[in-house]
Amino acid sequence: MERKGHQKVLSGESVIFHDLGKGALAGLAASTAAVLLFVLKSFFGLVPQFNFIGSLGTLSGSTWAGAGWLILYGAGIILALGFALLDARIEIHPGTNEPIRGAFYGFLIWLVLMVTVMPLIGAGFFAMAFGIAAPIITLVAGILYGWVVGAAYGAMNPENL
Repeated sequence: MERKGHQKVLSGESVIFHDLGKGALAGLAASTAAVLLFVLKSFFGLVPQFNFIGSLGTLSGSTWAGAGWLILYGAGIILALGFALLDARIEIHPGTNEPIRGAFYGFLIWLVLMVTVMPLIGAGFFAMAFGIAAPIITLVAGILYGWVVGAAYGAMNPENL
């Protein structure tokens, strides 16, 4: 009897915590992938006037250079928690796997970012103040972030305890 009660708890509320734990790890991996893309952008000198991580730090009002990094990783983990909550509960299309769902989620994040955060950091809607390369780079970063969230989350097999 006790084992049956234990199974009930595992299939109840703890499933959400299980999914969130996997989502947080996936968010950490995906944020790292997006950071690597921004580092490569800087390394190759693409759109040097557009420093997304630095702009996040400035937006926070902090003078500490690491503020942008903390915001990026914190937001990346929080957004991945959102993916974890939605993934098991909303079906986009039957048979669509997590990386594809994640890439779509990343696109939606990019879209919201372009109309909310970019004007706040002085880049204008869709970061057009920096030219066409800025929205393209951030689109690639958003889709990469989402794809990695979905791939990492799916690889951890969250639906099975």
